[in-house]
Amino acid sequence: MRGNMPKRIVYTRHPECAHNVDYESALRKGIVNRDSPLTALGELQCKITAAYLRHEFPVINAVFCSTYLRTRLMPIVAGFESMLRVSALLDERNMGVWHTHPRADVLQMHPGEEERHKAAGYYAYEASGGESCIGVERRHTELLTSGVLGGSDDTVYISGHGIAGRCFRRVLTGASVADWHSWEGLKNGSVTVYERQGSVYVCTSYNLVPWEGMIDPALLKRKSVEA
Repeated sequence: MRGNMPKRIVYTRHPECAHNVDYESALRKGIVNRDSPLTALGELQCKITAAYLRHEFPVINAVFCSTYLRTRLMPIVAGFESMLRVSALLDERNMGVWHTHPRADVLQMHPGEEERHKAAGYYAYEASGGESCIGVERRHTELLTSGVLGGSDDTVYISGHGIAGRCFRRVLTGASVADWHSWEGLKNGSVTVYERQGSVYVCTSYNLVPWEGMIDPALLKRKSVEA
């Protein structure tokens, strides 16, 4: 890592979007993954987590998000729009045909794709038209070594994704692939904090969910998926 890396990085996974709930239904409606809107639950998660960010981190020196609509909304609601910088290096893992076609269509259009997925394993699998987690980590390494995140005394906020967020943690902390597999998946609207200790980063808070206990349980019955 470069010597001028920020002292603190605050990372959130975006709030729940339509593709998290039922990506096949969203695709059939013509909703592109990149432009997937927030659900009613996602809007509440966004509001509550944004308020938490403003309270817990009153001084933010730089703000970044991916090119996906759902990662831009949290920084805007939190009042960080004037600092917001969009970077494709922070995009979610591109699952190629799985993100652009319903499963049945993928199996018909790409015979053997599912078997190839199982054989490679989720982390190393590179979908047709997509990338592996290794590819995501290459992007993150490019961002982290570019020097654009900020100075050594800065607190930086990144609004990102779930799978990409785990890849970000592995690159930032130097953890192993086995560690990556052991980590709980990031929840929508969750907050993770990294503190620089000398030349390395330590994850001091992982997957904290500010909205837990503050939302009608009826809205939480659906299982969110990665997308």
